[in-house]
Amino acid sequence: MLSSSSFYSRFGKDFPASLKANTTYGEVLSRLRKGDFALYGSDDGLSEVLDDISHLFDALLSIAYRPRTSFKDIDVLLRSELSPALRPEEFLKTVNDPSLWRRKKNGTYSPEYVHTTAHEEDIDTYENRGAVTVYGEAMSFLYGLKKSQDASKRSLERLYGLSSLPLSEAGLLRDLRLEGKELSTYLFSPSYKDDLSSRAEELERKGRRLAPTPLMRALSSKKIPLPLFPTNIYVHDPRYREVYSFFLRRLSGSHGASGLPFYFLLRFLEEGRFLKFTMPVAPTFNKRNGKITCSSFRLEKGDMAIDGRLEGNSIILETSYSGDKDSLVLHCYDELREADVAPKGIHLCLHNLSGLTSRYIEVAPDFESHSLRPLYDALFVSLPLSGKLERCPVCGRRGLRLEGEEYLCPDCGSRMSVLAKGNKNHLWLKELW
Repeated sequence: MLSSSSFYSRFGKDFPASLKANTTYGEVLSRLRKGDFALYGSDDGLSEVLDDISHLFDALLSIAYRPRTSFKDIDVLLRSELSPALRPEEFLKTVNDPSLWRRKKNGTYSPEYVHTTAHEEDIDTYENRGAVTVYGEAMSFLYGLKKSQDASKRSLERLYGLSSLPLSEAGLLRDLRLEGKELSTYLFSPSYKDDLSSRAEELERKGRRLAPTPLMRALSSKKIPLPLFPTNIYVHDPRYREVYSFFLRRLSGSHGASGLPFYFLLRFLEEGRFLKFTMPVAPTFNKRNGKITCSSFRLEKGDMAIDGRLEGNSIILETSYSGDKDSLVLHCYDELREADVAPKGIHLCLHNLSGLTSRYIEVAPDFESHSLRPLYDALFVSLPLSGKLERCPVCGRRGLRLEGEEYLCPDCGSRMSVLAKGNKNHLWLKELW
């Protein structure tokens, strides 16, 4: 429940289960309204989630200041007269280490120091690594709640729904970012109340008290992949049992196939309906032998028309606006890897494991209720433009290059066109990055 991956994994199970051999888009909407599957996260039970995080942090504070440890053998050097006896392996180490031997006055040799074994406490255990991993998930969730409150107040429509298009130094889309965060930080549509927001911030401050503890500093880079396994310590130690119980309640459902291409396709269609697009051609979903396919569709609004289809993991969009045509591909991956990177299009993913630094949106795993409206506003809404286009509206840089009837930004690679609509000009963003 804490991470977006749990939300998408539920979608990956519930959506296919709601389909039959041939299911029209109208029937899909009916099943969505009935709650057979969900396209939006829910804030229901958020107060209970914060209660669980509070109990978790109490247990983690106790663990951090008095963690369970294991003992490991370490080799130490001890003066020979202080060592009562040597084990066979210690004797061999001593014999084979010439730096320890000294020559006596009578000409004989004897070791001044000997190798011996000591026992040292070690906090690097499976249970402690698991505790640090769960702590990181909880802090990411609280951080996402904090960020999503600001994001709900920012959209292209609110920032640029004016008679003219003001281009800031940062650029159109970078105006939607704070402190250099990626656009995905602002793909939220939260509805939680101010009192819950304040409580989440209070819990985040409480959680930050854990960050400087020796346990967190030592193991912060040694997190383990979920799920956790019920070891004896997780079962019998009350403090560690709280960590494992939190995992079972809030994190254990975060694994499994996400069905991401179908999710983004349905979200695209839903956002199109929100933006008052009509759908003269609606898609039909076909499930056969466990495999789901989808027919093509068409959206229309005024001078804009979008023809779309799903091919494998990609959503292909052919767009026309006032006679000008263009295409865009949305590539969808749970984990985006180097081999998956396509030369063109936008990559939507849960986790970016590739070297791609642009043309991707990593859906932030901090909160379940994601809204793609800012992205669709940027791609499929024309913005009023007055005066000369001097800056790239995406990155804010000067030096746009006119190629034919398109403007190309040599810095970020975004493409756009200035189209006349009546006696006014409009800017159409064709491709971001």
